[in-house]
Amino acid sequence: MHIKNLAPNYSCSAQITIDELKQLHRQGVKSLICFRPDGEHPDQIQFDEVTRHASELNIICYHLPYDTQQITADLLTRFHNVIEDAPKPAHAFCKTGRRAALPVAFSRLKNGEKLDDVVAEFKEHGFDVAVLESHL
Repeated sequence: MHIKNLAPNYSCSAQITIDELKQLHRQGVKSLICFRPDGEHPDQIQFDEVTRHASELNIICYHLPYDTQQITADLLTRFHNVIEDAPKPAHAFCKTGRRAALPVAFSRLKNGEKLDDVVAEFKEHGFDVAVLESHL
């Protein structure tokens, strides 16, 4: 698992396995946010299975699936609220990590960071978040 730390107490990655969930627990993760819809790929672990294993580890789970083509300011604001309220540290995942990165980039913008700074930093992590400018 390749973890990218995108903000204090917030990381993301591509799809996780149950063994990687246990690794995140050992690293102190308190909440898990999945931005991936169930059934996206036949080999994908379903969210309720992840939740079952996470609850055994006292990790709180949030399932916020979305399609990057259907982003709205209201949707991003709802994600921002979850990101702010989720127990920290939090870890998010999706298929590649991009859907997990966009909401935290938006959250950082909502918290007053400059667009150019956030776009540049996320680009260094391999994520293009410039699309967020149209949702501010």
